[in-house]
Amino acid sequence: MRGGFGPDGALRPGVARALRPGADGPELPAAHTLEFALIQAAGHGRRAVVEYLLDLHPDLAVTEPFFGATARGAARHQGHAEIAALIDARMSG
Repeated sequence: MRGGFGPDGALRPGVARALRPGADGPELPAAHTLEFALIQAAGHGRRAVVEYLLDLHPDLAVTEPFFGATARGAARHQGHAEIAALIDARMSG
């Protein structure tokens, strides 16, 4: 994970840019790779990854295309209250 993003949150050169959830899912905009990674990490309870990605200053208002979930919403829906709290702290700080 750490090798895929530069300090500004952009993908590093050579990292695959086509993001597609599932074999037939829509292609996700590469401009929001950081945010989509955060949404997935938050929904899966990956605290260390969430902390790392939050330090790259993602747009916390970005939603994923299937459920319209933000990172905070994905964390809450999956029962990861501590991760939702981390995201809340970044939103208000």
